[in-house]
Amino acid sequence: MKKSIKSIGAQLYTVRDFMKTPKDIENTFMKIKKIGYDVVQFSGTPIGDARELKKIADDTGIKIICTHIPYTSFQADLRKVIEDHHILGATHAGVGILPGNYHSKEGVLEFTKEFDSIAKQLKKEGLGATYHNHRFEFEKVDGKRTFDTIIENSTTFSLMLDTFWVHAGGADVAEFIRQHKDRLELVHLKDMQIVDNKQDVCEVMEGNMYWEPIMSEILNSDIEYAFVEQDSCHRDPFDCLETSYKNLKKYLETNHE
Repeated sequence: MKKSIKSIGAQLYTVRDFMKTPKDIENTFMKIKKIGYDVVQFSGTPIGDARELKKIADDTGIKIICTHIPYTSFQADLRKVIEDHHILGATHAGVGILPGNYHSKEGVLEFTKEFDSIAKQLKKEGLGATYHNHRFEFEKVDGKRTFDTIIENSTTFSLMLDTFWVHAGGADVAEFIRQHKDRLELVHLKDMQIVDNKQDVCEVMEGNMYWEPIMSEILNSDIEYAFVEQDSCHRDPFDCLETSYKNLKKYLETNHE
């Protein structure tokens, strides 16, 4: 029984407003490192010069595990995507959202087959491919959830499971992880609160989601890294990342170490 993950990472989409220039990225990496994070998912800003980004990461003691890049980047120049990720030392290249032009029953199927073919090419180069879910994948079309269509028509890319959006879609997060363990390698940890009678993102373990079964399933799966993400913050995003990090570290130290 596993009962461990390699590391808790930061999804940099949370601090995307602080990564406009290489100097901004360096400062952000230093703040992330000071909180306690050693690994990140690079997202929310273009990779730019991969060698420059790699140097910034090395100089600040940060390891880039995975990315979210536009789907058009995979389509336009897959060789560059592969080269950039090899330079960065990243293990996975990811799509953060289903592109708008695929938002139909036929489009979902077309995207799934296309991206699975891309994933097979990445696999030959030693890289994994991930697809990150939102809420709309849980809408039923002709009696079937879009997510089920994606899973049933692909074999190679893994799911970058987002706990908040699974929950928002009306599914049981722990059960979803249990059912799809063979397609999960990375996960986004994100909590839900209610503000003005609307669903809202908040720091992990500060909201209303029941984390014990979720974490239990994650720890007993092959998921290697769990990335904290907060799409929107009502205070300093770095403070939000710190709160989530401390809550998760306390949970792991208390329950599973």
